[in-house]
Amino acid sequence: MEHLSMIEGFDQESLSFLSKVTSSSGLGEETYFPPSLRHLPPRTDHKNCIQEAHMLFFPILQDLFSKTRISPQEIDILVLNCSAFCSSPSLSSIIVNRFAMRDNVKTFNLSGMGCSAGVISIDIARTLLQLNRGSFALIISTEVLSTGWYSGKDQRKLLLNCVFRSGSAAVLLTNKKP
Repeated sequence: MEHLSMIEGFDQESLSFLSKVTSSSGLGEETYFPPSLRHLPPRTDHKNCIQEAHMLFFPILQDLFSKTRISPQEIDILVLNCSAFCSSPSLSSIIVNRFAMRDNVKTFNLSGMGCSAGVISIDIARTLLQLNRGSFALIISTEVLSTGWYSGKDQRKLLLNCVFRSGSAAVLLTNKKP
């Protein structure tokens, strides 16, 4: 809250609202904001959003590939959803290039759909797995906070600053027979 009080755009009423919602939500002081939001003023430009995406994607994907012993080159379908951030280059192309995936991997980017994008991602992967036997589908769900940060007085928009935090999840699905 001390940090938030130093950001232009928040008045005392906004800060009181942020404090009340954050404390009653159970999130507390240990929840995570990306580095770009720890600056004064917050750095919400495209470059910082891309850096946040890298920070979110790369560790979880390295962990997934290590635990499953599946090579990134074995991925046939990549479905990525990020509620607010729609980047150029696309987030899926960043992953394909970083992990040297095959050039014929089917990629899908979902953004601007809110929380429903996670369910839609699963449905896309399910449909594609039905159409492509013996395939691996990788679904990544994330939220890049830097792009949606709000510094103002509208409590409906301030609510998003209270309940969303940095994070990412990845799941590997397959229809290959063991």
